[in-house]
Amino acid sequence: MHKAPPLAWDSQLARAAQQWADKLASTCTFRHANSISEGENLGKGFQSWGDCIFAWYSQQQDYDFQSPGFDLFTNAFTQL
Repeated sequence: MHKAPPLAWDSQLARAAQQWADKLASTCTFRHANSISEGENLGKGFQSWGDCIFAWYSQQQDYDFQSPGFDLFTNAFTQL
């Protein structure tokens, strides 16, 4: 889909993501990590997870598939 390669599970990345989620939960904070090598999506204020994911995915309508890369208006889509 979208000319993306198949996904593969990365145990090290999963552990790091869980550690970051645990830190946010334990400190009652909501912010992006300072990592430059991994991306992430955060969401709040939605009625459901489905609504949140739909909002992220809807950015694909503005994504330039001919010139892929980071864009402030499609950053959540690129992390899906």
